[in-house]
Amino acid sequence: MRYKVIHRTEYEYRSSVSVSQHMLHLRPRTTERQRVEAFQLAIEPPIGASNVHEDFYGNLVDIFSIDTPHKTLVVTSTSHLEVTSPIFPHPESTPRGNAHGTPRRPSFPTAAPSSFSSTPRRSRSRPPSATTR
Repeated sequence: MRYKVIHRTEYEYRSSVSVSQHMLHLRPRTTERQRVEAFQLAIEPPIGASNVHEDFYGNLVDIFSIDTPHKTLVVTSTSHLEVTSPIFPHPESTPRGNAHGTPRRPSFPTAAPSSFSSTPRRSRSRPPSATTR
């Protein structure tokens, strides 16, 4: 299946910001079942310096700065993805089913009889003995 994912974040500051630096984690990853066909990042106001790097976990991180005074920041990312369905095992190869879709009965070990009473027992306290034997 193909997906188009749009993410939009808008910041509005109380007063004008002269310089700002930002780090974004918006880029999707290519995985075994997901392929990134296209990715676009739109930022307003226009950015100054920018860089993309891979973090320790393999995620792509966008870093940028805005060097002009601004009162709002709008970040919009658009991703085009192709995602494939997971491959499920054949029912006969699973412990809970067979080819006819009839579930097999699970086998559980027999539990030992419980030694707990369903009625709470009161503790019996003995008065201290005057003589010790």
